[in-house]
Parts: sequence; C-alpha cells; structure tokens
Amino acid sequence: MQNLKNLLFKLRFSHFFLKVYYYSKKFISNYNNFKFCKKETIKRSVGFKKVELKNNKVLEEAILFSKKKFDFSYMKKNAIKTDLKKDFLNICEFSVLDFEPLKNLAIEKNIIEISSNYLRTQPILYSSTVWLSNYVKEEPSSSQLYHFDREDLFQLKVFIPLEPIIESSGPLSVISSKQSSEFIWNNLKKFKIITLKDRICDNEINNNIKNLQESSQIANPGQLIFVDTTNCLHYGSRYSKSIKYHLSFQYISPFSERLNSFMKSFKKNEYSNSLDTLSYVEWKYHNQT
Repeated sequence: MQNLKNLLFKLRFSHFFLKVYYYSKKFISNYNNFKFCKKETIKRSVGFKKVELKNNKVLEEAILFSKKKFDFSYMKKNAIKTDLKKDFLNICEFSVLDFEPLKNLAIEKNIIEISSNYLRTQPILYSSTVWLSNYVKEEPSSSQLYHFDREDLFQLKVFIPLEPIIESSGPLSVISSKQSSEFIWNNLKKFKIITLKDRICDNEINNNIKNLQESSQIANPGQLIFVDTTNCLHYGSRYSKSIKYHLSFQYISPFSERLNSFMKSFKKNEYSNSLDTLSYVEWKYHNQT
C-alpha cells in the first residue's frame, strides 16, 4: 500500500500529470482561437534564450524605477522570509498594477510576442518579483540544486537584470529542454520517476545526460533572459562573490492548474470582457482589496 501511495504521489507531481491536466483543459477551453505571434524566438527543444532590447524606453524606465523603489535597504526589510531560501536570497513580490513603469514592461510588445509564440496561447502574467541574492559560501541546497518548476506544462520566466549578472554573481544555470527530457527518460528506464519536487545533485545529472551542456545565464541591463523552468533543469545563486539583482516576470497559459479559481470566475464574466495578459493580476488585486 505504501508503495502505491509513493507511486501516486510521484505521478501527481510529474510532467505526466501536468501534460494530462494541460491538454484536458485546453481541449474543453474556449481560448484555443487566440492568435499568438508566429515568429519563433525560443525553440521548445531549447527552452531558453537571452534577448537584447536596444534603446527600449519602456525597459529603461522600468529599470530606473525599480532601482529607486526596490533599493537594497527596501529589499532586506521587505523580503519574503522562508526556511528554504535561508539568508542567501531576498525576494519581494509586487503587483504591476501599483507601478505604471512595471505594468508597461509586463505587457511590452517584444516580451508578449516572444511569450505568446512559445506558449502558443495568450500569456498570463502569474507573478512579478524583485530578487537580490547575497554573497553565498555555503553548500548548495533548495533552489541551488537542479530542479524543475511546476506552475504549468509550459511557462516562461523572464529575468530582467537591474545590475550586470556576471559569473561571480552565481547566475542561473540552465540545461536545455531536450537534455532535461533525456534525464527524465534515462531515469524512467531505471524505473525511477523524476518529480517536479525533486532536488537533484550534480552527480545524478552528469550520470544521466550524455555530453551535458550547461548554460550560464549572464546578462547586462537591457538584456532579458527567458527560461521555461518547467522543462529546463536549472539552479541559481551558487557560490557567489557578488550580488545578483533583477526583476522577474512569470508567464503561464490559461490552462494552468494554478489559474483554476481565476478561470472559473472569468468564465462567469465577473471582472472583464476579454482575457489578456493582466487579467489574472487584476482578478487577484480585486480579491485582495
């Protein structure tokens, strides 16, 4: 009986469950006719890309605003405190509806086109945060170990540097979607199910991926890092000697389990006449105030 419970738990938090949920929701949904951007910027077999937005006024204004609003003092006073993140990472959540420059960035044309093409549907802004990681010397734990996220079958996290992210900052390290799938399948051949809750040591990665290629996501202000953190194994903030300071926007599809309550309300047409990128944060804002 215990073995059966363990198996069901692993399946519940696996890519398999996400896939079943996603496609069943998509099949019965009324939102399959959304005309997403046809220009492919990020290949799904890769799952990540760094994009440069040159002389982009919306991005420049958002960066200047963020550095004033969310300065180091603010971050350390207002960061979410969790045992998992310990002291090496300060994260502050915010609503883009409170700050016009950040709202404009969340719906910036290039970001939405890239996200809509990758998700192949209307991208929904799910979360917006500011991150400040401190100097790290301790052994890797939690999100410093390889892992997958689980908010949707396909998602994009967009990391927007407020200061240069360099090798000594402990940048995000990413493995392509293709090689991450190889890791899952090679474990499955050994009758081991990799779950979306697992934290995976480097030895396991090296032993299960042939010709492993890790990509260190360094970037400067003006560049954006897009990563599908559901399908790409990743870790961040390891052994840093300098700070890492950036915004993060998370985009998911209308078919995510995380949007279940919102979509039920939306279908009743309680808050809006059309589904757009900010529909979820507007619904959330309405219910919190």
